[in-house]
Amino acid sequence: MPRKRMTKKELIKVLKKHPTRAHAARALGVPESTFRDRLKRMGITLQDLQSEAGQEEGVKKTIDDFKTTHDRTYLIPTAIKNALSDLGPEHWLTEAEFMKSRHFRAHKITKLEIQEYSPPFEGYIVELPRGKSAWAGSTELATQLQTMVPKEVQW
Repeated sequence: MPRKRMTKKELIKVLKKHPTRAHAARALGVPESTFRDRLKRMGITLQDLQSEAGQEEGVKKTIDDFKTTHDRTYLIPTAIKNALSDLGPEHWLTEAEFMKSRHFRAHKITKLEIQEYSPPFEGYIVELPRGKSAWAGSTELATQLQTMVPKEVQW
């Protein structure tokens, strides 16, 4: 039995209901590539979704919306807190691995910015030899790890 062709509004409604295009395609039972091509043919873009959401709900943005989107003094410490939360109290990562957290990538936060905002989080940082460091999911774990790190030999 042939499927009914969806209208632009119906496709937008499906996209809003699901977090990603892949999820929406799966919900409709079609391959993502087919779904993507259909959206392209109908001319549906991310801007369409955002503008329709604003029209339907009459969204008015507040200073808090701006802060959570653009204020680096808010975004960076929040991203560090969220990355530590994702890490969990029993785990640790090298700084390079920690930087790959989705929380940093989402806002294009650099290593330099994290270092700039890290003083309140010093209890979570483990200093390693050769200027490297690691992030622990809890201050207790960081203390344990720091005791295991050999002290550098001065020649």
